[in-house]
This record gives sequence, C-alpha cells and structure tokens, in this order.
Amino acid sequence: IPEELTLEDFQGQLKSWRESTTTSPSGRHVGHYKALLKSIHIPEEEKHHNITTFVQKQEAILKLKLSIMNYCIRNINVLQRWKTVVNVMLFKEPGNYKIHRLRVIHIYKADFNLILAVIWSKLLHFADRHNTINNGQYGGRPGCEAQSLTLLEELKSDASYLTRRSLFNFDNDASSCYDQIIVSLASLINRKYGMHQRVVSLHAATLREAKFRLKTAAGISDISYSHCPQFPIHGTGQGSGNSPSIWLFISSTLFDIHASKSFGATFISPDGNTKVNLSMVGFVDDSTGSCNHFRPNTQDPLPQLFDQMEHDAQLWNNLLYCSGGKLELSKCSFHILHFDFESNGTP
Repeated sequence: IPEELTLEDFQGQLKSWRESTTTSPSGRHVGHYKALLKSIHIPEEEKHHNITTFVQKQEAILKLKLSIMNYCIRNINVLQRWKTVVNVMLFKEPGNYKIHRLRVIHIYKADFNLILAVIWSKLLHFADRHNTINNGQYGGRPGCEAQSLTLLEELKSDASYLTRRSLFNFDNDASSCYDQIIVSLASLINRKYGMHQRVVSLHAATLREAKFRLKTAAGISDISYSHCPQFPIHGTGQGSGNSPSIWLFISSTLFDIHASKSFGATFISPDGNTKVNLSMVGFVDDSTGSCNHFRPNTQDPLPQLFDQMEHDAQLWNNLLYCSGGKLELSKCSFHILHFDFESNGTP
C-alpha cells in the first residue's frame, strides 16, 4: 500500500478522532489539530475577505504539517518529540496495586499516533479486500462483530446435538497481548500483508529510541526507561493507533499455522456437499480451539479425542510462546460435549 498520507487521510482521521482522547503529553493535543478543520463565524460585511484568508491559513498549516509527517516516513526520520512516550497505569481490579494487575496505557504524540492509525487502517482494509486474513479472526475486522462468534458456538453445539457426535472446545485468553508483541516479528508480518518497508522501519525505530516516562497523580516522572539489547522492551502498547491491527495480523498468521498443523473440527452436511473445517476462531485475544471426529461409522474412542485436543491446545500455546505471548491460564477452560447411548439407542 502507499506509504505516504494524503490530505484526505489527514483530515478524515482528525474528524473522526474524539477531542477528549488523551494524547500528546507535550501539550500539542489533538484538539490543536482539530482546530484547523473548524469553521468560525465571520460578520457578513467582512466575510468575503476574512473567511477566505482564514481558510487558506488553516489549509496551509495542515499541508505543512502533512509534509513534515510524510518527510519523516520517506526518510525514516524519528522526530525528537516522538521519542517521549508516557505510560499511565490503570487498575484491572479496583484497589489492586500489584504490578501484574495494572493495565499499561501508552500515550504517544498525536501526529505520530495519527500516522499509525491511518496507515494500518489502510493495510487492514487492503488485506480484507484481498482475503488474506484468516477467517477465524473476528476482532477488529470490517464487517465482523463479537456476536458472530456467539452464533458460531451455538451452531457448533446444535450440530453436535443433532448428530450425537462429541465436540471438544478449548477456550483461552492471551495475556496482555499488546504488551507481548515482539516488534521485529510484527514488522515482518506487516510486510507480509503489504505494508511498505519505510513505514514499518519508522515505527520500529521510534519504539527502539523511545524514552518511556510514568505519569501519576504527582505528574510525569523525570527519569525514564528505554529499550536496550540487555533489557529489551517489547510491545506496541495499548493506546497505540496500530496495536489492534498488528495483533490482528499476528494472530491471523498464527491461526494459519495452527490450521495446517492441528486436527481441528469438521462439520459436514448430510448430503456431503457442504463441509466446514474449524481450527482456531477468536475475537482479538480471546480464542477457541475445537476438535471432533464428525462423520465416522464408529467414532474414535474418547481417550484418542482427548489426545488430539491436547495436541491442538499445546500447539496454540507453543505458537503464542514463539510470537512472544503466553496464555492467561486462569482464564482458560476446557469443555466436552459427549454422548453415551443406551442399549436401545437412546442417547
């Protein structure tokens, strides 16, 4: 996809961006950019001259700002003010101050975050049009919603009830997925889906050189921490405009690998003309693996199905681990739908 932003891209993102969004800790807030799109009231007698001049000034500032952003993309130039990223900690559970129970929010500069949001949104729609995203990932995709997964679960259960075939489900959750993303791997996967090399280089260079400061009620810390080879900092962070799309592309790639290596579940219509294969399906970081033996004359023994589901669950754990993530085991669960039959065939 094209690496540079157009004026329409810039204006469109600003119009859709809520002014209350927390961004730009340096003070150049998104509201300053949105002011460049606002119309003002001019008295009728001064309207012809002043309104033309004012609108021209607004457009000139917008184009100047856009040219600086595109210059940074073309030359992979990281502005000094982009290198300051402020972290805000939110409670996952009210009153629980344990470090692993705090949610880390990254506050980027507004113009840098705008680049991330616009270009990765373009990449998402590009990949969706070319059907390169795994159909099992429903989170953050155009035209997809969480209710689709709920319906899918109902349909899987209904099909098993009607056919009396066992169905195994492994529901799991990835732990802090945005904070576990390995940026170098994300860059490769973004290139795989069509992102320009300069854009991923600018994104990676900014995170590599960023200085992270902590914001509390007392203000922003004077000291900071940054990435280094001895203590690498991974993750694109919640609050980044491209984190949802990056995780979508990573999980889609992992789903593709899982589908090629797993036993999975199969559902076939009675006439045999319609066949659906399922491996992993998910919404953002919540996913479900399924396993069954749908249309045999004699179904596989239960222990054998257990082994197959265990293989698929371990495979997903290993794939997450290789990508830098891990399972939140306290949120994982295992469900079996199984039928026994009496001597007269009653289930």
